Amino acid sequence: MNTGIPFSNKTQNAQEFYNKGVALYLENKHQQAVDMLENAAELDPNHHEALGLLGQITRENGYVEESIECYALAIHANNSHTPYKQAFLDLIAYHPVIGFNQAMKDIILGCLITDDIDLSAARIPWFGLLKQDPDFKPFLKLMDKSSFEEFKKSFSALDNTNILTDPYFLTGLQKLIVFKAEFERFLTNLRHFFLCEAHSDKNPLREAQMLMLLASLSCYCHETEYVLARSDDEEQKIAAIQKSIVSGTASDMEIALYACYAPLSSLENAPTLAADYSAHPALADIVALQITNIAARDKIKNSIPALTPIKNEVSEKVRAQYETFPYPRWKTYDQNIKNEHCESFLSIGNPRILVAGCGTGKEAIELGHVFPDAHILAVDLSLSSLSYGVEQARKFGINNVRFEHADILELGALPDRFDYIASSGVLHHMDAPENGLKVLTGLLKSGGTMRLAFYSRFARHAINKTRTAINEHKIGNDDQSIRDFRAGIKNYIDKKTYENISSFADYYSMSECRDLIFHVQEHQYDLQGIEELLAQNNLAFKEFYLPKSTLEKYSKMFPQDVSKTNLTHWKKFEERHQDSFKEMYRFWCIKE
Repeated sequence: MNTGIPFSNKTQNAQEFYNKGVALYLENKHQQAVDMLENAAELDPNHHEALGLLGQITRENGYVEESIECYALAIHANNSHTPYKQAFLDLIAYHPVIGFNQAMKDIILGCLITDDIDLSAARIPWFGLLKQDPDFKPFLKLMDKSSFEEFKKSFSALDNTNILTDPYFLTGLQKLIVFKAEFERFLTNLRHFFLCEAHSDKNPLREAQMLMLLASLSCYCHETEYVLARSDDEEQKIAAIQKSIVSGTASDMEIALYACYAPLSSLENAPTLAADYSAHPALADIVALQITNIAARDKIKNSIPALTPIKNEVSEKVRAQYETFPYPRWKTYDQNIKNEHCESFLSIGNPRILVAGCGTGKEAIELGHVFPDAHILAVDLSLSSLSYGVEQARKFGINNVRFEHADILELGALPDRFDYIASSGVLHHMDAPENGLKVLTGLLKSGGTMRLAFYSRFARHAINKTRTAINEHKIGNDDQSIRDFRAGIKNYIDKKTYENISSFADYYSMSECRDLIFHVQEHQYDLQGIEELLAQNNLAFKEFYLPKSTLEKYSKMFPQDVSKTNLTHWKKFEERHQDSFKEMYRFWCIKE
């Protein structure tokens, strides 16, 4: 648009429009604010603050498509401002763009390679756009191939496999886990194909391309803890490759292939591999992920102080389950996760926070980031998980979290009292959860807040059916048994139950799948049981952590419960909507 105004004056006027827009927004005059901000953006298309605020206002008012467009323009204007990228991902996660769009692909890739962004929202849009990419269309049919021989025949006939070395595809494999059975099946067959055909004429990729792809695929397999199914033929081929690696005669390709099936750290010559390949252009990242980082965490384990002994038999069994792999794995975290209603008091002073059963530390680190003046103690049974948490805290510069080895049942002897305690999805794995809650309540100051999470008996109906089948067929919970069960799961449970099970994110990695359907100890509750548990400990229910859509459904059913705190009503609601608490009963309560 040519206004005849010199550029410097245009920029100045754009800033003036932006300032007016901010003032109007703060006065809650959204439409007038939008008018001012649009003027600013028209005068200066690179005025990213105006575009970002337009994105925020349109999102707050329910104009999702407009908000996505504004954030996309803001990212284009200022690619280094991560909040725009986070907001963009959060929007497209639940409002996917229909049809392939190269600009959208570039933005998503830009988000994936940006540090300090929670990429959990990127899984759905990344996979959705991949499926719409014209270069990936030939591969869509391959996702339906359950037979490896069918996959092999179809894949060998493809004319164009460039998408497999496209940075968008490779980066997605490195950064994301896609919770879709068809994508897992595709990767399982793709891995098998390259194991069989790496050096044959049927392989459509050159060696350099192969190494790029296998490096990314090995990252995906490692992060899912090698949960992908494998055939006897694959086992034999990998065993032969293992011998070659240990003897020092393996090729770069063989090392990369092995890393897609098992961690390099499991090899007896892992230290030698780390020394030899730490600067290798194709294998360095694999070596860092699968050897160097694991060795570093092993050293961290030895430095984690023991706060309490572990005496309880069930606690010891649970601890053993979580020592094999750090649980749960994560790479990025939400930097803005805070409930103003329940947690704003933590912004005042230097509150003491206990994260009881912190696992790999994500919850503790999120709290540490949002409340930097807080003193946080994070404890867990598993040293593997704790070492992962320590490593991540160092990586993200979170210095106000102290990780220690402890059993919740033994914490009662601590002299400390806490303003806030978080124990999400932990107590229900105890022999007697009520005993654990009693200990935590004793550690909470009067008037303090607790964030808890328990499994819902209603929501886990499919899990219980699956566990019945596992027990009836005497299936173990070791890695190979879990892989075999998943490969033949449709032989054990009906289609509806499988669809429910495979909709859980936990289904797609080894330790989380073990936690989901193979756990050694688990209690489940209904809301009457939760109400009784709270009453026994003088805890007053305050608020559920639920999606806005679920809260709106509840309000329509029980409009008289304005505070949404009547657990009797919530029980009736859950009976009608059984999957409402699929992610557990997650809530805040206060010590009276």
